[in-house]
Amino acid sequence: MAYRALQQAFAGGYESLVVWSDLLDRINVFPVADGDTGTNLRISLAPLRSLEAGPTTVVEQLGRSATGNSGNIAAAFFREFVRADGPENLAQQAGTGRDRAWQAVADPRSGTMLSVFETLAAVLEPGKKEQFDDQDIVEKIGKRLRQTVLEGMELLPELSRAGVVDAGALAMFVFFNGFFRHLSGKAGLFIDVPSVFTGRLDLNSGYLGDDQPGYCVDAVLRTGSGPAATREELSALGESVVVVEGADALKIHVHARDPGRLRRQLTALGTVTGWSDQPIDAHQSMQLAASGRGRGLHLMTDAAGSLTRKLARQHGITLLD
Repeated sequence: MAYRALQQAFAGGYESLVVWSDLLDRINVFPVADGDTGTNLRISLAPLRSLEAGPTTVVEQLGRSATGNSGNIAAAFFREFVRADGPENLAQQAGTGRDRAWQAVADPRSGTMLSVFETLAAVLEPGKKEQFDDQDIVEKIGKRLRQTVLEGMELLPELSRAGVVDAGALAMFVFFNGFFRHLSGKAGLFIDVPSVFTGRLDLNSGYLGDDQPGYCVDAVLRTGSGPAATREELSALGESVVVVEGADALKIHVHARDPGRLRRQLTALGTVTGWSDQPIDAHQSMQLAASGRGRGLHLMTDAAGSLTRKLARQHGITLLD
């Protein structure tokens, strides 16, 4: 019964995240203003919709589905968090997940989702299942996480210049709000994110992200029985490096100017078994966000059979899974 409650909580957290994914894309300015945080997290955390296959399978699925900077960092955390077999184990797994997420980032920064993981691990009480019987648990945890998200604007100059909170940190606030609402039996409550973060969700007029030409690369490097690449070697491959360790492979995210050269460098360290690269266009993303798309009336629909994701993005419509 306890594990079933966790299954529903993970699904509820993911659903909450999906609802606000377009907003997350719009305010994405750190580490690169490429407008894809919500999209990447929606893809990366999709395995959390159903834990019926068991935590081991979900951990493997998270490793495969993780994409982008935010998706790989979140996957490092949730690969540990989903191992909890009951509410009383959440605190322990949150602490382990926090450590894994911080270790995965070559240049970890406070004010991002890493700080939200830090706060969550600190606020949960180890071994105490009864804490979730408290009907005020959502408000208690929510207040602490909200404050952590807001503090990010003071810690990261990029956020202050843009006038918004960190998209990844906000994403985790939204996820955990939905997660704990379901876990404490308050699933019917809906969080109005614009009201909770009034004045922190609209980019300052004229803001454009720093230009960072190059490519966003996700790769899987199978090291086998040979010597594993050191973190120093991997950190030198480019910017925004995230490395999530598996049993015999590394999931690597990096921003690189020359993906061909990067692939050759990785091949020297092991066997590349997975690869994707997408050009980074921060200025275009910021121009779309500054156009006001998503303000005023905003449409959300589950019309997946008649509306493609490409068409939905063009018209600023949130297409629900």
